[in-house]
Amino acid sequence: MERLARALEGIDRSIQVHVSDFEGKLDPNEYCDCITSLQAFFEWKNLTEERKLHQRNDQSVANYTEHFYKLLSCINLTETDDQLVAKYMAGLKFNLQSELMLHSIHSLEDAYQMALKAEEKAKWTSFRKANNSKALNEKIVAKSKKALILSIQTHMMGKEKRRVEKLDLL
Repeated sequence: MERLARALEGIDRSIQVHVSDFEGKLDPNEYCDCITSLQAFFEWKNLTEERKLHQRNDQSVANYTEHFYKLLSCINLTETDDQLVAKYMAGLKFNLQSELMLHSIHSLEDAYQMALKAEEKAKWTSFRKANNSKALNEKIVAKSKKALILSIQTHMMGKEKRRVEKLDLL
């Protein structure tokens, strides 16, 4: 029944298609070919808008900024600084985007500097959390060791006491 429903929806999961990644080369023809093939793929798969977009924003701020400027130099944009800043910020990691949205930024350089600071802050926060977690784990292990030693001592004392009682009975 499910297979029939999928067939009626026009979704065929038995055919797998691999769409190659765009390598970010500066050749505009290669970029246009990639976009055209993606559009054809999306049309063929009948994908919704939500399923089409999977933004890859896992790069460092420095790498992303370098890539952003390379792409910017390849195209002829007539956008305002605020529009460029908005496009730049949209490609950053989500935690950095939310940090930058707290500020009024009007130039790419300011956005870049603030993104670097936010990235450093995120690394520091992550480092502190990891250290706190490590310290907590060490405390738990230490308490567990103490509890185990106490348990063994109690057990051994009980054995010793029973042995002494046994000797007293003899």
